[in-house]
Amino acid sequence: MTRLILDVDTGIDDALALAYLATFDTVDVLGVIGTYGNVSVDTAVRNTSYVLERLGFRHIPVIRGSSHPSWARCFIPDAGCAQFHGTDGLGGFGPARDSSSSNTAFPDNFSDNSGSDTVFSRDYRSLISVGGYALDDVHANPAVDSFELSLTTDSASSIHADDSSADSVSEGVRFIIDQVRAYGFDVTVVATGPLTDIDAAIAAAPDIASKLKLVMMGGTLTQEGNCWDLTAETNIIQDPEAADRVFHSGADITMVGLDVTHQCLMGSDATCTWREAANADTLGGSAGNSNAASARTTSSDSSRCARIPR
Repeated sequence: MTRLILDVDTGIDDALALAYLATFDTVDVLGVIGTYGNVSVDTAVRNTSYVLERLGFRHIPVIRGSSHPSWARCFIPDAGCAQFHGTDGLGGFGPARDSSSSNTAFPDNFSDNSGSDTVFSRDYRSLISVGGYALDDVHANPAVDSFELSLTTDSASSIHADDSSADSVSEGVRFIIDQVRAYGFDVTVVATGPLTDIDAAIAAAPDIASKLKLVMMGGTLTQEGNCWDLTAETNIIQDPEAADRVFHSGADITMVGLDVTHQCLMGSDATCTWREAANADTLGGSAGNSNAASARTTSSDSSRCARIPR
């Protein structure tokens, strides 16, 4: 049995990855951590729980990870991700959003002298991540319905932020630390989003670096990136400093970049199986969950393939 910890920013791509993983009987998923990236952290957690439930794996714990990059104080989803994955991350077919939740992660004390939480100083803009770009970067392109901000160029209108309010070690980061300490190389951390959680875990518990087996989806070696500037890859640009620290940590790392994922094909037999399970779920109510969980794909028919979105 292969033990896994997943660290995901569940959009359509990670939903497909979870569905694919559900076809294996030899995998023990200890927990899934939802983090920011394609969507906000709250949306990632909600989407992950929803997808796992639809697959019949509601027993797998879903844990909240980091809400923003290590270099920023808040995160706003990117318009490119919203265009590809939908503003809900699941192409408009995700679970209903709680009215109390936000698609943007801001710290509680993100306000100026006047008490307004929508007016930002020029200096503070560099601490707002829009899909990996600082707010004042020419490539920053926020999803249209992710937030409403009134920006001012008056430097006198400054943001007062207490550094002590910055995210402490999240529950998801603590989970990584505890499981790696317990299992060492007998558990693999699979990160398909930014590497912020992995970086935070190593920073909080340096002893785990020599025991950490990480497989990460991100980066690119032999082709252009998929960001606005066509240089970087999305997961890496979200938190490049964190990625750099992880790669230099001494952990056992396998990188799966765009030059690999763009060659990954999924046979249509697999997608047919999922559609049949989904139809059964629609017609049979909760009984469909067991159908989805029991669906197993063994086809290797490469003559009928559909590219997995990435």
